[in-house]
Amino acid sequence: MTTPIFTSLWDFSLAHYAKPLVADTCLQLQDSYGINVNVLLWTLWLENHNKLLTQEKLQLALDAIALWDVNYVQPLRQLRRKMKQDFADNLVQVADVRDQIKHAELLAEKQEQQWLDNVAQGWPESSSGNLTGKNLSLYLQHFQVPLAVIEMLPRQLTFSVCE
Repeated sequence: MTTPIFTSLWDFSLAHYAKPLVADTCLQLQDSYGINVNVLLWTLWLENHNKLLTQEKLQLALDAIALWDVNYVQPLRQLRRKMKQDFADNLVQVADVRDQIKHAELLAEKQEQQWLDNVAQGWPESSSGNLTGKNLSLYLQHFQVPLAVIEMLPRQLTFSVCE
């Protein structure tokens, strides 16, 4: 079965992130290496659209979202995680506040993805053939994720969203 082409990065991300092992793997990369999950999913979405990422294109994307990510997405995530740690969902009111923060965090991530989508508008399709794992590897290498870790990831992250 072929992978469907998702027009929207957000729709692709929601479908892909919901697949077994993807969320856990993404969060592990985020927590261990500082990987931005939105950028990671964007690299896969680009592959889904047969668009090859280069170091220059990656840097354009990272620059486009840098201030937003540092000033809004990451602080919302940190606040939500701290509340979970400090209050452990044992107070209904605190859980409600955490849910609202999570909603705000998701909206901030959706905006970040819109900017990533905009960066890639007009990029031509690749003539290189199968791109599976190439964009992901370029991004992870940019953040110095060890090659041994990268070699274990593509099956978990790049399987067809139809599987």
